[in-house]
Amino acid sequence: MRISLLGKLLLAFLCLILTVALPVAIFNWRTSTREVRRFVSEEEKNQFIAEMTDYYLAHGSWNGLRETMEQNFPDGPPGGRPTFGLIDDQEMLQLPIGAFPIGKRLPLDEFQPRTPIKINNVIVGAVITDDRTFALSRTEQALLDRINRNLLIAILGACLLAIPLSIVFARTLLRPIQQLTLASKAIAQGDLEQQVKVNTNDELGDLALAFNQMSQDLARSTYLRRQMTADVAHELRNPLTVLAGYIESIRDGVLQPTPARLNLIYGEIEHLQHLVEDLRTLSKADAGELGLARQWVAPALLLARVAARYQHQADQQQISFSLSAPAPQPLLLLDEERMMQVLGNLVSNALRYTPAGGQIRLSACHAERRTKLVVQDTGAGIASVDLPHVFERFYRADRARHSDNGAEDGASGLGLAIAKSLVEAHGGTLTVE
Repeated sequence: MRISLLGKLLLAFLCLILTVALPVAIFNWRTSTREVRRFVSEEEKNQFIAEMTDYYLAHGSWNGLRETMEQNFPDGPPGGRPTFGLIDDQEMLQLPIGAFPIGKRLPLDEFQPRTPIKINNVIVGAVITDDRTFALSRTEQALLDRINRNLLIAILGACLLAIPLSIVFARTLLRPIQQLTLASKAIAQGDLEQQVKVNTNDELGDLALAFNQMSQDLARSTYLRRQMTADVAHELRNPLTVLAGYIESIRDGVLQPTPARLNLIYGEIEHLQHLVEDLRTLSKADAGELGLARQWVAPALLLARVAARYQHQADQQQISFSLSAPAPQPLLLLDEERMMQVLGNLVSNALRYTPAGGQIRLSACHAERRTKLVVQDTGAGIASVDLPHVFERFYRADRARHSDNGAEDGASGLGLAIAKSLVEAHGGTLTVE
């Protein structure tokens, strides 16, 4: 049998109410009974003490007390009431109690405590009480029953009031969960942009915020995946169109297979191979299957190797290199070729957008147990609106540089995305300013 979460909460609240109410009812019943009996016993003892005090004041001693009591109570003390005894200042019984007769000394360990009787601040005797035969009268028992009944009614009323309050509380608690359930079902049906209201500042509020963020990320991820599919199709279509055009023209005899034309065809094939390899690298990085051949490398030597690789191209573009890696620099455990690919991508981008006479600066610094490698150029920079997107696949901040054949600048649009994936695979971060 399936029980809803609301039913489980109400059942839990009901069990909690009963668990609390039952001990409270038992405790109140026992306490009220004990207190009523104690009150009645104290009242009768005080009355008995007053009578004994009056007797002593009238006779000056306890002589004749027993005869007087037998005259007043020929049948003995009233049944069901506390039995009182009296001892004088010598611990001798003047009124019998229990199995101890008059004239005997009462042991000190019997019938404790004892209430003294004082005349002019002098103790002339003490009253002892035997509650073993004590029972409430009909009137007293009726009063006790009314007290217990009122307590029971109060407890039942509190329980009955707690039930609707529990229902309201449970529904209030479940409302965010129900909203999350409906939003989750909508996402399962393909409507990814779901947001739930955050009305609380507790764990449920945190859950709703996390769900909203997940929904946004999922919608954006789906959008980027679709956009990437369209971009991949576009990137593949352009070189394939060029290849098909040249090959068809050569096949039909319209064009001759000259070395220049064959070199152009081969260049398009290389572009396709580069694009496929980039996609393969990203796919492995996404799947966590990107292998790294780690070894200890000095940052200064790594940057010097990058500078040496691009020095000739920089000289041709009249761009100067500067290298800064002040010692000491700790060795880095990384895949040198993969990191060369990252830094090479950044330097080639810097060369592409730095004008003649500009400068590219490579630097390394170590602080707080982390090493920062920096590629900085004096180019035009990147607009602030484009900064959050530069690591997205096929994103180009300057669309004017992207020609129709997709290969004018030799880039596939995946370089920065690959660089970010490679750095994160090493446990680092890649940022842009």
